[in-house]
Amino acid sequence: MIIGYPWENEDDAKLYELKEDISKADKKVREKDIRITFSFSHFVPSTFTPMEWEGVNLIDYNRELLHKNSRTIYRGVNFECWTLPFIRTPYAILEEVLIERGYEKDVDIIQNVIFNKKYTTLKANQKKEILLKYLSSYIFKRHNIGDELATNYIKRMYNNQNPARVLRNNYEKYMNEKGMNNE
Repeated sequence: MIIGYPWENEDDAKLYELKEDISKADKKVREKDIRITFSFSHFVPSTFTPMEWEGVNLIDYNRELLHKNSRTIYRGVNFECWTLPFIRTPYAILEEVLIERGYEKDVDIIQNVIFNKKYTTLKANQKKEILLKYLSSYIFKRHNIGDELATNYIKRMYNNQNPARVLRNNYEKYMNEKGMNNE
């Protein structure tokens, strides 16, 4: 299930209707043991998709979907529904958008922020604050159709390899050549 589309709001993430539908089904099903697992992926604008020019929606779905540290959505007589434990946090979405939309001029910023040891040891909210403070203008920018998008640049630059892996490897190689660690 994909969540976090630009038009969604916090009410869309509260799962009230889903819980009500499951509860109704639970009352109709007899002598069955049904277990359902939901996997939620956050929307990230990607190239060559109809929504590649859209902005990012940063509703904290972890908080909304997994309230009270419980993965359980519904537990009844015949139904048990829960979410997988790895819903991505808002900072992880921001990092992915940076890599998806990073222009050539942004490669150094991305490497120096995302792959810095100090950054990687921060808590999720601290990472989110840093990314929003320094890079929010283009993370949330809604591009015009036909604009040269950053993703087109990064994917061409790395021949469609995983940009995050290539950036991390390049950064580590650079730091090793300089005899520096990335603290």
